[in-house]
Amino acid sequence: MLSIAFDDFAQTSWTEGGRVLRDHDVRATYYVCGALYGTVFAGQRMYGPGDLEAIHAAGHEIGCHTFDHESCLRRDGHDFERSIERNESFVRERVGDVPLVSFAYPYGDATIGAKRLAVRRFGCARGVIAGLNRRRLDLGQLKAVGLEESKTRIEAVEPYLDRAASSGAWLIVFTHDVQDRPSAYGCRPRDLDRLIRSARSARLEVLSVREALAARAGAPGGISA
Repeated sequence: MLSIAFDDFAQTSWTEGGRVLRDHDVRATYYVCGALYGTVFAGQRMYGPGDLEAIHAAGHEIGCHTFDHESCLRRDGHDFERSIERNESFVRERVGDVPLVSFAYPYGDATIGAKRLAVRRFGCARGVIAGLNRRRLDLGQLKAVGLEESKTRIEAVEPYLDRAASSGAWLIVFTHDVQDRPSAYGCRPRDLDRLIRSARSARLEVLSVREALAARAGAPGGISA
């Protein structure tokens, strides 16, 4: 399986990335930080009025990325949990009582305490350690591969698709903004389009993180944490 994720939720990940997803009729996971609503973060215009409601209405998953996008390395456990709770309230106020099933650590930083909290509150948590998820999964630190202009471009991501297909693994690919001139952490619309086409050529099913987690749970052998 392949899951596509957008961290922080730059507006172009919906206006441009969402168009590509719609063209292929696939669903993705948008990891939301409430404090970034209507702001400019890392040089990118973030999601604004109506965007969160639109991605939910289109069937995409809303994931939790804490409210304020601060690393758990710089906060204690109680503060970290309060940020999660505040983010859940923020989402609930806009789209109703939608359970947030998956979590992504800001900056990929995860302490032992943060992992314990994430596993207790969510179905799974994801970092930025590159690799495939197979056999016995670490639900507190799922592996993921970045599709990012400055680090791992589409040509370097495609071999992961082939390995996921040959080994029956779950691949998560994350990015940030989606535009013709992406930031160092984003990708181009044509890269996203190529990712989905290549995944289907490899006979991978493209699912949101929530959908993939449920599919793994229903597979023979289920999920082992």
